[in-house]
Amino acid sequence: MIRAIHLLVITSLTLMFAAAASNRAEAGSLIENFSGEFGPTTTLGGIALGSETDFRFQATFDPTAGTVVERGVATFAASLSINIAGHGTYTSAPGAVWVVLTDPSFSGLLDDYGVGLSTSTAGFFFGAEFASASPAFTVETVAPTDFSSYVKYVSNVPLTIELTSGRSLVINDNGATAATASLTSAAVPEPSALIVAAEAALWVGAALKAVRGQEPKAVRGQIDLSAPDPISDLEIRAQACGCG
Repeated sequence: MIRAIHLLVITSLTLMFAAAASNRAEAGSLIENFSGEFGPTTTLGGIALGSETDFRFQATFDPTAGTVVERGVATFAASLSINIAGHGTYTSAPGAVWVVLTDPSFSGLLDDYGVGLSTSTAGFFFGAEFASASPAFTVETVAPTDFSSYVKYVSNVPLTIELTSGRSLVINDNGATAATASLTSAAVPEPSALIVAAEAALWVGAALKAVRGQEPKAVRGQIDLSAPDPISDLEIRAQACGCG
C-alpha cells in the first residue's frame, strides 16, 4: 500500500513539473498592446465602418523569431485579438498578420520608435510613432517596454487581415485619437497548465494524508519489525529457536 502511495506521489509531482514546463515554453512571448482609432473607410467584412471607430488589440509574438527587413525594422509572426468598438472582438487567421517594430536607427523614423501591424515584409503596415520607449530597445533585443510621447500614426495601407470568422479587416485609414502602445510579457500560466497543476497538488495532498494516517500493525504471531522494539537481536534469535 505504501509503495503504491509513493508511486502516486511521484506521478503527481511529475504532472506538476510537466505543467510548469508547458508554461515555461511560452515564457519568452511578448504581447503588443495597442489602442487607437480607425477612420471611416476602414472595412470589416467588406462594409466600411462609416465613422471614426475606437479599437484596441493584443498581438502575441516571439521576440526572438523576428525578421530584420532593413536596419532598425523587424517583423514578427503574430496572433491577433482585436476589439472594434460597436462591432465585437475578432482573432486573426493563422499567418495573417505580423507585428512590426522599428528602433531609433531606422532612417524613416530617425531617433523615434515605430510599433504596429504589418505584412511579413512590412510592405503594408499600420501603426504609430513614439518619441520614447522605456526601457529602450533595438529590433534585435526586443523586451517589455512602454511607448510614450505619441507623435503620429504611420501607415502604408491598405493592410488586410484575414480573420478566423471568415471575414477580413481592411485597415484603410486612422482617426484623430492618439494611439497608445506597450510591449508586455506573456509569461502567464495557461488555463490547462493551471488545471493540471491543481489536480496534481490535490493528488499529492491526498496521498500524503493517507501516508500520515497509516499506522503499522503487527500480525498476530509475528514480530512487528516496522516499529521500535525493545527486544534485542539476541532475544529474537532465542525466541525463534525456542532457547529462551
